[in-house]
Amino acid sequence: MSFRGRNAIRALKTVLATGVACMSLVAGASSSWAAAPVSEEVAITSSVAVANGNIMLRNDMNNKCLQAATPNGSQASMWDCRGTKNFYWYWDGMQIRNAQSGKCLEILSLNNSNGAQAGVWDCWGGANQKWYWDGMQLRNLMNNKCLEILSFHNENGSLSGMWDCWGGANQRWK
Repeated sequence: MSFRGRNAIRALKTVLATGVACMSLVAGASSSWAAAPVSEEVAITSSVAVANGNIMLRNDMNNKCLQAATPNGSQASMWDCRGTKNFYWYWDGMQIRNAQSGKCLEILSLNNSNGAQAGVWDCWGGANQKWYWDGMQLRNLMNNKCLEILSFHNENGSLSGMWDCWGGANQRWK
């Protein structure tokens, strides 16, 4: 095998291992989850609802789900969970894309302050559009702050945004 072929295989193994590691963080590495077909809704240990590879981000404080409309700048808000595509998200590398629009969840206006609102925008790869799981919290790569329901609001339409991570129920996602 050529040097280039070995490098391609090595790169593929790295990508696959990274994907498995990321899914293990999301799913808690449940073997029953790993064996399930992706075309069915399955229960995984983190209790994130999965359908066709898409997830619903349900908040631990009020059991409502994150959703967004399709235009750039639309704010991500909390509503009673529904089966419509605007309530589903999927991971694309470190970006979280909305299943309806394909747009990325981001910190709007590159705002680093506590209370900065989260919304959707065309994906461009900025740090404000990159996320990672830290337990049940979603942290943003730009400022290492956590996605939360702002001001602990429980009603439909409550906005999501960024705040210093402290582990409160409004910052936990399942």
